[in-house]
Amino acid sequence: NGENLEPMGAVTMTVNMTYLGEALGELPLSPSVYAMIADQHGRVTMMTSRARETVFHKNVSESQIRNPENQPPCRADQINDAGCWWDAPKPLTLFDAQKEGFSGINFKDMLINVFNESNDHQCSSGVRTWTLDVPNCGCGQNCSCQHLAVFCRLLAYPEWAIFVVAPLEELQGAAIFTVDKENITVDSIDKKKVYEDNIVVQNTGRVKLPFTATVSVGKGDNMSGTTVEPSNGTLAPGENTTLALKFNLSAFGYGTSSGWVIVQPDLSDDLGNCFRTHTSTRFSFTRQKKPQTLLQVSGISVSVIATVVLFIILYRVVSSFLRKYYDDMAKEHSTIAKALQATQELSFPMVLLKVATFKKHGKFVAFEDILNESLWLHTIQDIDDFLTKDIKNKLGKKNKVIFMSHQWTAFSEPDHTGEQYKGMVEAVDTVIDQNNWDVEDTYVWLDYSSIPQRHRPSQTAAINSLTVYAAKVSAFIVVAPKVDHKDLEGVLCDEDTYKKRAWCRAEQLSHLLAQAGDNMFLAKKKRPSQSMPGFLRLNDEPAWLEQSIEVFKGELTCCRRKHVGMDMCDRERLVVPMLGLWAQLCRTIRSQADENDQNKDESEESADDKRAFADLKEIHQHLSERIHEVFPETFSYEFENGSEERPLFGKLVQRLQEHLDKEALQPKEEQNKKEKHWAKLRIATKMARLPANGGRRLSQALRSSMTT
Repeated sequence: NGENLEPMGAVTMTVNMTYLGEALGELPLSPSVYAMIADQHGRVTMMTSRARETVFHKNVSESQIRNPENQPPCRADQINDAGCWWDAPKPLTLFDAQKEGFSGINFKDMLINVFNESNDHQCSSGVRTWTLDVPNCGCGQNCSCQHLAVFCRLLAYPEWAIFVVAPLEELQGAAIFTVDKENITVDSIDKKKVYEDNIVVQNTGRVKLPFTATVSVGKGDNMSGTTVEPSNGTLAPGENTTLALKFNLSAFGYGTSSGWVIVQPDLSDDLGNCFRTHTSTRFSFTRQKKPQTLLQVSGISVSVIATVVLFIILYRVVSSFLRKYYDDMAKEHSTIAKALQATQELSFPMVLLKVATFKKHGKFVAFEDILNESLWLHTIQDIDDFLTKDIKNKLGKKNKVIFMSHQWTAFSEPDHTGEQYKGMVEAVDTVIDQNNWDVEDTYVWLDYSSIPQRHRPSQTAAINSLTVYAAKVSAFIVVAPKVDHKDLEGVLCDEDTYKKRAWCRAEQLSHLLAQAGDNMFLAKKKRPSQSMPGFLRLNDEPAWLEQSIEVFKGELTCCRRKHVGMDMCDRERLVVPMLGLWAQLCRTIRSQADENDQNKDESEESADDKRAFADLKEIHQHLSERIHEVFPETFSYEFENGSEERPLFGKLVQRLQEHLDKEALQPKEEQNKKEKHWAKLRIATKMARLPANGGRRLSQALRSSMTT
């Protein structure tokens, strides 16, 4: 019957897609690469054998995916037979991967992303990537692997998407160049004008990759006449080539000159741009300067020689000074750009825990161990929507966020006794009870669970976004019970030690400058006669708030441990977020002042808004008067056997002010774009604040501390 036949085009397309998937599954990027084609419901059109083994398990066949119960179709005489099917059985989907016995991969978020309404993931416009956690990857108990997925939607059939996936760890070794020589050293080049050598470059990865070879020499040396042949090419896996090096020694000065022959993927090539790891061979040449006698310089005026020497010295000094000046200026501009960016967009998502999740584990849980249970807000707009829009099916109800601040009671763990966790649980319950919040709509931000702990670059990115996190919370609670420090004999961690910690001061200052301190509390231990622990409003503690301003006078564990095995001091890591915080305050003051000038009628502005702006304005004035104390130009970096003075803020605050002044002179159109951003930030901050409940004004507290 012709009506039951599938159209020939559909059959051909299915076969072609199957061959395409198998071809993708054989890519040499990883020995474990797998591929599949699926729709937004997780229904699989094609799946390579390795994909079936990875997503489900090794014994799952293609027929079992189509028919999980393995039942045959019913015959005409099996009308009441339950062991067969009349309607086609429901196949396994990607969502079934989380069932017991399978890989546990959660494909939901990735499928939502690729099949969004904007249709911006078409294969014709490039591919996108997504990182998947694989809980059951065979690496042992309590561990998980990560796979990197590359995907795009088919142009002709946008309801389907191609996914090529491989273990992240294997991809990192897919393209690697190595050289056979680490160093080329020549101790004496007096009689040589040209030096020739060679190095062998080999592709030890799994991908055919283009390369470039360049020469970089030290400051003051000239690389003219130094060549590498060939300077570029392409190497297949396991293939090698010899690079001929020719050095024009006359271009090098007296003493020791050094540099590097650098081999790296060709970044101008699409494939080379995917792999940026380079390798290098260091070279070093020494030219001895022969002493000259007066006879050798006969006929040349001594004054001429002295003038030439003086000119050379002066040239070197001026060149060195100018080089350092422009290097420092470039570094300053880069730091200011990062600080300003940290106030306008998230360097790392805001990661929150539901109160129920926070309580469930009974202790602090590291960021990496609670990924699947945390909520990620990737942009400032996501955070604003989360806090300001009514919760679905709960008219007038909005989400609330509690920022938990504490100190680490051991070098390698934040809460070795669990006392801080108990105090936090009591504090969360008290805040929810006092403000009549719905526990289902309340979330917790905790540094140990919300900031990466094992990946330093991601941790730095999250720290740079601290100012944005602090501006969004509904309550800031300090928990500092008395606990003996695990690694420091005789040291008791309590409220006094908390106030001295630089990181604790940074968190407080971030929140203080964002919301004027209205909702900052210290959780006090619950007494036997109390049903709930007490709260101390920090606005009523002027000395406490005054100390929080002096972030860079605070104590740091890295300094206590003399920075052994560390690449930088945490004071240096705090420069970008603290500078961004100051920029945010300056912009807020200027923006609000401009609005007040343009809108003389302030009847729509609430008393709370007026008070908050007045407080922020006075805080800004207070900090401006102590700007060099709050943002010190230098600091003392301690070693095991001494210390040295290092730059910290230098002239960054001055350069930032110059940038903001130029910004104020921009055309109105440019200013309006920035005003929209700050307006959104103020609206979200206003929505996050607790209602005013009789707390002492921050400006009064600061004035009180200055007079005592």
